[in-house]
Amino acid sequence: MSGAVMEAIGLRKSFVMPHGRIEVLRGADISIGAGETVAILGRSGAGKSTLLNVLGGLDAPDAGEVRFQGAPFSSLSERRRTAIRATGIGFVFQSFQLLPEMTVLENAILPAMAAGRLGRAAMRRRAAELLDRAGLSHRLSHRPPELSGGEQQRVAIARALMNSPALVLADEPTGNLDGATGCAVLDFLFEMVASIGGAMAIVTHDVSLAARCSRTVTLEEGVFK
Repeated sequence: MSGAVMEAIGLRKSFVMPHGRIEVLRGADISIGAGETVAILGRSGAGKSTLLNVLGGLDAPDAGEVRFQGAPFSSLSERRRTAIRATGIGFVFQSFQLLPEMTVLENAILPAMAAGRLGRAAMRRRAAELLDRAGLSHRLSHRPPELSGGEQQRVAIARALMNSPALVLADEPTGNLDGATGCAVLDFLFEMVASIGGAMAIVTHDVSLAARCSRTVTLEEGVFK
C-alpha cells in the first residue's frame, strides 16, 4: 500500500509448548495506511494478540518482515526496535498495564521519558493536557488502584498518545469494561487518534466497534482471509 505506516509481509510465528510446536502466524500479510483505522477480527486463539506484538516489535517473527514508515523494523535489534517504538508506536492493552505505584500523571509521562525528547516541565504539561481531555484533571495525583476501569483505560490511552505516534496498536481495549463505559472509552480513543492524524489497528471481537473503523480484516488459521 502506498503511504503505508506499517507493512507486514509473510509473517510466521510459532511457540514451543509442552505438547509440541504451535504455529500461530502462517504467512500473514497486512498493510496499514496513514490515518487509517483497521479492525482485526478473529476467533479466540487465532493469533491476533501475537500479531500485534510482532507488528509493534515486542516479539520478532520467525520469518517474514515488518516495515515501519517504509524502513525495516522487525529485523532490527531489540534495542533499535525499542527506540523506534518509544516515539512512533503507541500501545493500548486490555489489562491497562499501568504501574500501580506511580500516579496517573507519572504513568502518562512514561513514554516521553523513554523518548527523551522533552524536558520534565514539558512532559508534565503534555501529560496534563491529555489527561484533561480524558476528563481526569482531578485525578493526576491518584494511583491506578484508586480509579475505575474506564478511568484506568483513559489513562492508558493518554499514555499511548503521549508522543503523538504514527500508529496505535490496541488489543481488545474495552474487553474488561462494561458496555456503557466501553463506548465512552472508544469515543475518547478514536477522537484522540484522529486528533494526531495517526493510524490505528485494533483487535476486537465486537462487530459494532469494527464498524467504526475504515477497514476490517479477519485473521483465520494464521493468515488474513
